[in-house]
Amino acid sequence: MKKKSITIIELKENGKIVFTTGNALGEGIDIVLREEIYSSELKKGKITEAGLFKKQILDAIKKIEDEVGETDIFVSINNTPSIHKKKILIKTNGRKIRERDVASMESLIRDSLTKKGKEVIHIIREGFSIDGKKVSTPIDERGDRFIGNFLVFAIDDKKPKLIKRILNKKLSGFFIEPLLIFYGLKTSFSRNFIIIFNINSTQIIFGKDNSPRYVDSLPLGISDIIRDLSYILKISPREAERLLHKDKLLDLRILKSEDYPIAIEKKVASMRFL
Repeated sequence: MKKKSITIIELKENGKIVFTTGNALGEGIDIVLREEIYSSELKKGKITEAGLFKKQILDAIKKIEDEVGETDIFVSINNTPSIHKKKILIKTNGRKIRERDVASMESLIRDSLTKKGKEVIHIIREGFSIDGKKVSTPIDERGDRFIGNFLVFAIDDKKPKLIKRILNKKLSGFFIEPLLIFYGLKTSFSRNFIIIFNINSTQIIFGKDNSPRYVDSLPLGISDIIRDLSYILKISPREAERLLHKDKLLDLRILKSEDYPIAIEKKVASMRFL
């Protein structure tokens, strides 16, 4: 039986919707199709008219499925997530530990955050211990007290609820943009330190051992960089925008240039312990 492809739908701040379709390949996907559409119903990352937006999305998905067959749909939401450290204890009374015990821990985490108005995007299994002894692989081990430590990425559930209503059974799950980078869907200059420039904000994600650990956001974005370049180089904002996008100036070079932007440098310095 042929394995279904994966389609990531990215909702951008500027109304652009990007569809990336491919086949699962390790932690990333082997991209076979990439489409972009523009929706006037998606303004500053917010969906204004759900009915029209739904039609645009479903028409685009149908076009993809006509070409590649049935596909699992994931939606990438351009929100800065909250990160939660969770420790869960299960009393196993000497029996063997099963994968369903770990799944039960994750289910408890999802339920607790759902009650707080959060949509869980991703759960990282940080480590386990049995009767006080750390174990790398707990499955089939025996013990009385099984503890799991988890790192959980979550966002406010308002937008996910609306997307769930729009896509219904077609939706397989959610992503956030930094995780798309870590899991191989986009290129980056570092697997442990990533900056994502949005129009009016900047997301900074720090990791360790190629796994995300901390996400923060700054109220500085592409519009601020365009303004500063325009002033420094004495050119028009339109010319500054061309330098950033068409000439691909917005990369590691601009971050390494002399104390620009100060706020990002300070944030990076404060996180050196990672």
